[in-house]
Amino acid sequence: MELIYFAESKEFPGMVKIGRTDRSAEERMQELSEDDYGTSGFSGDSEWEAVRVIEVKDNESAELILHEH
Repeated sequence: MELIYFAESKEFPGMVKIGRTDRSAEERMQELSEDDYGTSGFSGDSEWEAVRVIEVKDNESAELILHEH
């Protein structure tokens, strides 16, 4: 299972994280939240929610295309 996800966090209004995972999107969101993922220099708590998840054949290529766009 290869997924692309679009995630949002209340701590970063207007920001959308585009990422990829080979696990469930829920698992990845928990990992991001536990690691308090954020912008460069961010320090604090963050909770992430996958607002859209797409199954793809090659998530590395798909993520690259989305980031380039």
